[in-house]
Amino acid sequence: MKCILLQSPGEVLEGIEEMLELGYDVIPYSTSQAVHELKDTNYEYNDFFEFLGFDPQACNKPCIRSLRISFVKMLLDPKFKNDDLIIFGESDATPVVSAHLLKTTLEKYIAEYPDTDIFRLFYSHKTTPSTPFKEINFIPFQTKQWSRNSPYVWGTHAMVIPSKSRKKIANIFLTYTLPTDTALEFAHSRGKIKIMISSFDCFYQKPRKNLHYSENSYSFRKRKIALCLSSYKRIGDLLRQIHSFMHQSYTSFHLFVAVKGISEYFFKKILIPECKTYQQEGRLTLRLYPNKNQLSNFIDTVRNIDISSYDLFAKIDDDDFYGPSYLETINNFHTIIPQNCGSYYCGRALTCHSYKGFPCLEEEELEMFGSSLVLTKECMDIIIKCELNPDLIQEIIDLPENIHDFGFREDSLFHSIMMKKGSYNIYDFVKRQDISLYLIIQKGNNSVTRGGFLERCFREQNTNIHTIEDLEEHIVEIECSESHYVIRIFQSHAYRLHIPNEEADVILFNDKKLIIDWGEKGKEEFEKNAIGVYVKTSINMQ
Repeated sequence: MKCILLQSPGEVLEGIEEMLELGYDVIPYSTSQAVHELKDTNYEYNDFFEFLGFDPQACNKPCIRSLRISFVKMLLDPKFKNDDLIIFGESDATPVVSAHLLKTTLEKYIAEYPDTDIFRLFYSHKTTPSTPFKEINFIPFQTKQWSRNSPYVWGTHAMVIPSKSRKKIANIFLTYTLPTDTALEFAHSRGKIKIMISSFDCFYQKPRKNLHYSENSYSFRKRKIALCLSSYKRIGDLLRQIHSFMHQSYTSFHLFVAVKGISEYFFKKILIPECKTYQQEGRLTLRLYPNKNQLSNFIDTVRNIDISSYDLFAKIDDDDFYGPSYLETINNFHTIIPQNCGSYYCGRALTCHSYKGFPCLEEEELEMFGSSLVLTKECMDIIIKCELNPDLIQEIIDLPENIHDFGFREDSLFHSIMMKKGSYNIYDFVKRQDISLYLIIQKGNNSVTRGGFLERCFREQNTNIHTIEDLEEHIVEIECSESHYVIRIFQSHAYRLHIPNEEADVILFNDKKLIIDWGEKGKEEFEKNAIGVYVKTSINMQ
């Protein structure tokens, strides 16, 4: 008998020795990654939900989709169409009965039960061989209304499908958004196919020694991750964070940084030279923007950049501590959750507090980590649209609160959109991996959410989502013959940072020229030079 076994790149046929010894002809069959060919037209949500006992979307994982299309191609391969006695399975399938005994038995049952679509050769989760019987019997497959009440869960590792039924079974794999074994069980329970099972396990799953290579398998591919980091005022934290992510164990990412709360002169003098190597290597995009509402600050990280090639978008905070395997863990987690779903961290975690200047770690229960949000391309597109049209929020998620009031609650909005579109908590996965450092939240410093970091008037004016340029905050270096100072420009007013309560009207401000009216002190006119400093060109005394 022929055994046609699916083999992913890097896998070996674990039971090859037993197969050859027991008289089987073994043929490896390469898995397919062409999951776009799946039709997914049979999606009976309520029926699936009732049968599974949980949301069927949780079954829509990359590895499952790859297995489905691989079985389809294998079953429909014309090379095998004239042989009814072929065992289809996966690379860990290992026999305990001879090919002669199994063939003789199957010939008898196929003749006696011509309407049977599948003969399953084992159905329990066995990783050790059962005692072989001298006689093999097949009995009707019994299912329950709910799959968790059924013992049959491991049937696609070794099964015989007569030629006449292969197109029918392939169509089930093509159209049902369920794992292969569950799809067969569901179809049988609804009377759409007929299955018989061996009265004892003729095969078992031999433990794998050599798994597929991660870079070759669709299920375990390296996703391209865009890291979105917006930083306001905290230059020391920002530089530490940039250097930290440039040394991640995972390399399929690009770091997009939107810097706020500093002057162009400071940006060019300090940040650009410090990060020049990373930018030249093509791993970092560093840009200066005025400070805005928090949602717009996040969008600034990738504003006007083609992000179509990125799979995931990770929101990174400048002051928190991310472990060196943070991105690698995210990629591994997204291997086991459904495609097109986001992730976040919610549960107990270490936080960093400061007491009398001393940093201290404490473990706390945190409801949601804004700094851990990993968004899909679909969610990112929605967020970008919300900035221009906040009314879209009501159409996307049902929120009883003010739909515009997310200027400083952007994390809550992002998380709500993610949960609506599909998102999973990575907490349990991280704990199982026993990672010493995944993410530590910084609570011992000033932040936007905890107050004390923004001017009150700026926060009040930016509570709602908007794109009003006059409500943006700019920091500008000024150079006069007698002094050099820094001003903050907001709502057409200039505030000298060095001198409290000194305020002036801004008559004109753009990327080339600045005109300030100091009242009784007169008007000053400035032009910006090559290093970003506005140099005084004239003064008109009142």
